[in-house]
Formats: sequence, C-alpha cells, structure tokens
Amino acid sequence: MSSLKTSRSRRMRKKLFIGELQSWPNLTKHAIVRRDLEFTYIDGRIIFAKISVWQPVELGTHNWRCSFLIQTIHFEKSSYADGDDSMQALLLAKHKISSHLTALENKFDGRFSQYGAHHGFPALSEHTFPSSIT
Repeated sequence: MSSLKTSRSRRMRKKLFIGELQSWPNLTKHAIVRRDLEFTYIDGRIIFAKISVWQPVELGTHNWRCSFLIQTIHFEKSSYADGDDSMQALLLAKHKISSHLTALENKFDGRFSQYGAHHGFPALSEHTFPSSIT
C-alpha cells in the first residue's frame, strides 16, 4: 500500500512540474533557441532529442528565470535556471542543461551527441580562466 501512495505522489509531482512550464509568467510561445541531438542507447538504438530554451523572463527585481526542455520520444525533462539578470539566467540554463544531459545519459544508459561528437554543452567545471583573472 505504501508503494502505491509513493508512486501516485510521484506521478502527481511530475504532472505538476511539467504543467508549471506552461504557466510560468510571460513565457513566449516559441523557444528562442533549439538544438537537435541524437541519443544513442548502449545497445546501439538511436532516437532523436530536442533541446528548447525560452527567453528569460523577469519575475522581480534581480530575479530572472530561463526555462528549458529536453525532449525525446521516451523521456523528457523540463527545468529552469534563475539569475540576477537575463544574461546570468541564460548562461546558468546552459550549464544546467549540461548537467541534466549527463544525468539522463547515466539514467538511460546512453549518450547524447550532435554530428557524431558529444552534445556540445560544456560542464561548468570544464571552463578555465586566464591567470590574470584568478
């Protein structure tokens, strides 16, 4: 009985989370950028994936949100990144996309790629700064 409650609760949370994407304020109808990827399972099957990023919206003073969606025929993940301004929200969304892609690769035993190379979203730790800045 307990597992049934947990399962139903998870479905409700997931349904609410996906529904949130449609109700966020000032969300434009179309994404401002999109990237098409391939997801290759460990057994060699390939499915197509689409990443959509929406224009950052201002939620309040120094509070901006940039929403994104990772979508395939078998799974999808919607999320967002918050920042002090629209630029920070957009850049943080790019890094969160990378983290989510890596998590989805691990969860579904596969790899995202574009034109045969890795997905192209660098992880935050992959960035290095010139010695004059540090």
